[in-house]
Formats: sequence, C-alpha cells, structure tokens
Amino acid sequence: MFKRISIFLIPLIFAASAGVLPAQTVPELEERLRNATSKDEQWGLAFNLAKNLLTIDQAKAAAYAEQALQLAREIDSKQKEADAAGVAADIAVRSGRFKDAISLYARAYDNGVAAGASDIVQQSVEKLKELNAKQGNYKAAFEWSERQAAL
Repeated sequence: MFKRISIFLIPLIFAASAGVLPAQTVPELEERLRNATSKDEQWGLAFNLAKNLLTIDQAKAAAYAEQALQLAREIDSKQKEADAAGVAADIAVRSGRFKDAISLYARAYDNGVAAGASDIVQQSVEKLKELNAKQGNYKAAFEWSERQAAL
C-alpha cells in the first residue's frame, strides 16, 4: 500500500516544487531592476520592491511605488497604474499621509474602473470609505458607501 502511494506522491512533489521559484531578496530585486531593459519588466520589479518594502522601509517603498506609477503611465496600462496606486496608497497610510492615501486610492479606483479590475475597485472603495470617515469627512465616506452599494 505504502509503495503505491509513494509512486504517485513522489512525482507530484517534484511537479509542485518545479514551478516554485525561490524568494528573491530586496538587493536581488534591486539588481534586476538596474539591469532590466523593458518597461514592463521594470514596472514589475519596482512594484514588487514597493510591496516587499511596505512594512520595512516606507520611504524606499514609496519611491519604488512612484517609479511603478510612472512606468505604468509610460506603458499606458490602467491595470498596472491601478495596482501601483493601490500599493502607493497603502504605503501612504502606513506613513500617516492620509490625504495622499485618499488621493492615491481614488486614482486606483479610477484606473481600476477603466481597466475593468473589480478587485482593485472594491478594495479602493472600501479604503476610501474608511479613510474619509477616520478623517471626519463623513459626506465623502457616505458617497463612497453609495458607490460601493452600486458595485
């Protein structure tokens, strides 16, 4: 019995591990970004660096998020701009820059709508509703709540 299970289990384990790439460190990603030639590749690396540094170094994460936003505009990708704006907004919240975060979540929302990315739209509306309420702007929070109900 054990022999039959192991015959099926061993190839399954190898197949699963073959698709897994080792985690890359921030210095490795930064090196890859310096050597990247295409704007798509640069965007992906800057975006991943921003996400990886989100909890470690907000200033550095914000710089990479801004780079990802700029590259998304150059590539003219609403989806990438929505994703980068969402991460930049998360960084702004962690840094206590709530007005910047509201602006960035609104940008993520607008680009998410343009790209048809319902997940980023929903996340942005939720964050905009929450942040506006925390800032005492209950009218804006209510308006975002209405938009959320219409989704």
